[in-house]
Formats: sequence, structure tokens, C-alpha cells
Amino acid sequence: MVISLTENYEFQRVYKKGQSYPGRYAVVYYRKNNRGNLRLGITATKKIGKACVRNRARRLIYENMRLLLPTMEQGYDIVVVARNAIVGADFFSLGKELQRLLQKAGAFLHE
Repeated sequence: MVISLTENYEFQRVYKKGQSYPGRYAVVYYRKNNRGNLRLGITATKKIGKACVRNRARRLIYENMRLLLPTMEQGYDIVVVARNAIVGADFFSLGKELQRLLQKAGAFLHE
């Protein structure tokens, strides 16, 4: 089960104390927490576009993360920041990139 990061201080903690993994469509920030569950935050700034464009970007990221969740380790805070290139991205290329970035971060269970 995934819990959403909602408070600004939670995002700031991940930005400052976590590690970042940049990609073409998004940047993934990853930090261990002491809660034992996975917490996810998704952001898209006004630089990306109007509200409908930002909301679509967030929906694409959230759905791809939902599909990756069963294979991910618990006990981490993850913040995904959308980049401008996400506007033209399709679902599958974004999913492939998120999987690559999270794999780089070591977020998946070792089987």
C-alpha cells in the first residue's frame, strides 16, 4: 500500500537528505524512512504548462508507479518531479524510464 506525501516539510526532507536520480521525463528523489511503508509524492511545476497538462503528467506518473509498487521495497519516501519533456511522453516510455531510475536507486526487491 502506498501513502501520499502531503506536507511541504516531508517533500523538503526528501529533497535535502535523499538521493536524486535524473531522467529525461522526471527526477526521482529517494530516501529511507522509519515507518516501514512506502510513501510517494508527485510534483509538476507551472513551467510544464497549464493545470490540465500538469494533472495529466501527475496521472501518468501515478499510474506507472502503481504498476511498479508490488515489486518495490517498503520503508522509503519517493518524490517524483515531472520535467518539461513529459508533455510529449507516452505512457510506456515514461514507465520504462521510471523503472530504470528506481532500479538505479535500488528500490526493487532483490529476488
